[in-house]
Amino acid sequence: ITLAIYAEHLQQQWWNLPRYPNLLPSFTQIVRQSSPVDCTAEPASQLQQMGLVHLHGSQASLACELFRPFFRDRLS
Repeated sequence: ITLAIYAEHLQQQWWNLPRYPNLLPSFTQIVRQSSPVDCTAEPASQLQQMGLVHLHGSQASLACELFRPFFRDRLS
C-alpha cells in the first residue's frame, strides 16, 4: 500500500502535532488501536478538525487506515 498521494498531507500533520502536545497522548492511543478509542471532547474535536480522526460519539478512530503505518512508525 502506498502513501504517496497522502505524503505531503501526512508530513504536514506530523510537523503540526508537536505544536499541540495535549493531542499526542490521545492520538497515539488512536493510532495503536484498530477499534475506536474513548477520547475526551477537546482533543477529539481538534484531531477531527485536523482531518486525522472521525468521531463516533465520544470515540475516535483514524480518518483513514492508510494513516496508521505512517504515524505508528513515527510515534514508536
